[in-house]
Amino acid sequence: MTTRSPEISHTKLSATSRQKFSWVLVTLLLFASRGISQENTTQSNLFSEITETLEKRHYTREKWTAETSRDVLHKYLKLMDSERIYFFQSDIDDFTDRFSPNLHQVMCAGDFSSIHEINEVFLNRVSNRVDWIEKRLQTTFHSFNSDRTVEISRSGSLWPENETEADSLWALKIEDDLLFVWMERSSGRSDSNILPRNQVLDRYQKFLESRQAYNKDDLEQFFLKTLPRAFDPHSKYYSPTDFENFRISNQKALTGIGALLAGIESGETEVRGIVAGGPAYRSGELQIGDRIVAVGEGGVEELQDIRHSKLNDTVNLIRGAAGSIVQLKVIPSQSSDPSETKIIAIERGKVDLKGSKARAELIEVSQPDRTRIGWIDLPSFYESEKVDENNVRIGCTDDVELLLTRLKSEAVDGIILDLSDNGGGKIDQAVRLLGLFLGNGPVAQIKDSEGKIVVRKNDTARPVYDGPLIVLTSASTASASEVVASALQDYERAVIVGDRSTYGMASINHSYRISRGVVSAMTQVFFRVTGNSLQLKGVIPDIILPSKLDAWDFGESSYDNPVPYEEILPQPFERFRVHNIPLTNLRQLSQKRVSENPSYQWIEAETFRQKDLIEKNRRSLNMKERQNDIQLENERKKSHSDQLATYHSNLNETEKGKFTVYGISLDNYAAPELKLLSNFTDTELTGMKTSAQKEQNTEKDLHGFEPTKRETVSIMMDFIKSLSP
Repeated sequence: MTTRSPEISHTKLSATSRQKFSWVLVTLLLFASRGISQENTTQSNLFSEITETLEKRHYTREKWTAETSRDVLHKYLKLMDSERIYFFQSDIDDFTDRFSPNLHQVMCAGDFSSIHEINEVFLNRVSNRVDWIEKRLQTTFHSFNSDRTVEISRSGSLWPENETEADSLWALKIEDDLLFVWMERSSGRSDSNILPRNQVLDRYQKFLESRQAYNKDDLEQFFLKTLPRAFDPHSKYYSPTDFENFRISNQKALTGIGALLAGIESGETEVRGIVAGGPAYRSGELQIGDRIVAVGEGGVEELQDIRHSKLNDTVNLIRGAAGSIVQLKVIPSQSSDPSETKIIAIERGKVDLKGSKARAELIEVSQPDRTRIGWIDLPSFYESEKVDENNVRIGCTDDVELLLTRLKSEAVDGIILDLSDNGGGKIDQAVRLLGLFLGNGPVAQIKDSEGKIVVRKNDTARPVYDGPLIVLTSASTASASEVVASALQDYERAVIVGDRSTYGMASINHSYRISRGVVSAMTQVFFRVTGNSLQLKGVIPDIILPSKLDAWDFGESSYDNPVPYEEILPQPFERFRVHNIPLTNLRQLSQKRVSENPSYQWIEAETFRQKDLIEKNRRSLNMKERQNDIQLENERKKSHSDQLATYHSNLNETEKGKFTVYGISLDNYAAPELKLLSNFTDTELTGMKTSAQKEQNTEKDLHGFEPTKRETVSIMMDFIKSLSP
């Protein structure tokens, strides 16, 4: 089983098909600062501190009640058994009756025995089930020719009432697992040297082993991280290590060696990526694929073996102060002999995560008229610990201004601000960034738990850029990025293009240090200048494009206890433009192109199909039916591929040389001559050296544009044309 260092993100809540590698690398690196000191604090102290902080600081100011205890317990049980296949309903009822009434009191008193008893029951259920699976696989013949079906997802189902009902569920599940292995084998995608039943059994045995490896502290920490979920989906408890990771993810800079690591089944820690320009990159000794087996400080003769250690523990050993030396014992990537090792010494230092910062492109269009379009990709609202001469935190706004200034010097006719992968970040940076496009004025309202409302304004005298502007959003656009999109929409400053709505997360969290870690509590909610909240509803784009996420219930409203939508009084503000943006015309032109684009036709067909599959939530256990489904799916994909090839071939004839794209990074924004984007290496684009093979995106056209990018550029060209005299 492959694992990676845990992802810590304040607002990026869900991975989507559009998420960029640059966002992921922030959370998968080695960090050097020790962060908050670990004190000898009992878990009972932590329980009291977490709950008291939430009661006093949370936006709702709700008190901990018996219902809260019940809710927390149920959330914990759902996290343990998310598919509801191991526990019985009688277990759930027993835990609820015995533990929830006095959960708060006993845990404040330091009694975590209920958590350990629940875990013992869970381990017993899993262990018994693994034994049952082994016997089932040895004694049952599966012909795969029945008319039986299996539930695809049980996350919304009830737990089985008893062992008999559980056996029936598992009989179908194991048959499905076995059928999947057989079909993988017939397609050549599975190891034919391992018996199918052994492959299935091995999966569950490894799950059991992983759960048995949890120690007392792991279990209690896991439970403590569940507590804030009773108040809202985004309040969190961070351990000291987790909080340090989160802090660095918002700053886009760290002190360490700059490596992306993953735990692998053999027990070693494998190097999956090296940050360009970082200490490991400069040293040149550590290579992609090297497997770390021991770690120690410089000058220490005996290194600590880290095989089969938790990845977080390995990361903690590699951390240290800038200028200090870490020694790594590694099995070289080229070696097949685990006894062949070497020692690599690396001086820890600053690592700048350039791949996760703002970057830009200059898209030059040669026909029908010469047009220059700037594209600024902002993955998050980050800021550093540095301040400028006015004591203002330096961050993404400063980076965007540099890119914006260069694009203006290139005489661009319009600019597209891409927030489609932006899950939020620092609200102060969002307010400042709006000044680059709006100048001075109110941009958001913030309400706290006492009902006090503060109007956020930026003090930029005049905008840096006042030309045509489009903001690209998606269902993943959340929090601070929704503030930016909504303000630009309310001022009629920009055309908003994207999925049917943004995420709908209007909460602001503040972090409160406790004796061992940090509680990040939702303390405020922001509103548009119009008085409408972004909570649950998000930003509805002016021009909506079909999206692969349309089939799923996605966003803030998909949680079971989000803060409700509300409205407050509007603020007076003046529209940015004297003349209205011709949205009706832009929308009609876009809809015509979308209807003729086979990529969007495919997305809409897929949305309809996926909705149907989600609603049915069952699949056949008949091999011929499954093979027939796969054949039909392959035929559908082949038909789409052929249609797309014809479409792109026609573009090759009519658009050859139409677009020229230059890349602009924070490294080359001041260079005399711009560099073609096609001449950038993957390492330059992502800021990370990896061995990962990039999947070919057949949806991209000859210019390297995927459908959404192409359509957004086309909308901008229509926008620019509409403003011509």
